[in-house]
Amino acid sequence: MDTIEVAEMTIADLYLVNNRIPSRLVSMAQQAVDRGQAATNYFLLSWAHDINGDTAQALMAIETAIKLDPTNLNYQAA
Repeated sequence: MDTIEVAEMTIADLYLVNNRIPSRLVSMAQQAVDRGQAATNYFLLSWAHDINGDTAQALMAIETAIKLDPTNLNYQAA
């Protein structure tokens, strides 16, 4: 994971924690996924979709995160 990916994830994570501008969260999380197909990026995307009320997209993203990192109990609990 390069510095840009980490920075984007951190920014998106801060928005999620503070519940600010929910409509931008999906876009920011999708950018992280586009830059790196990492499980953490899909987890973040799932969370963003969930906050925006899009359960179907949230489930698809968390399923991808689980496939990429099947031993992560946080993803399985989401």
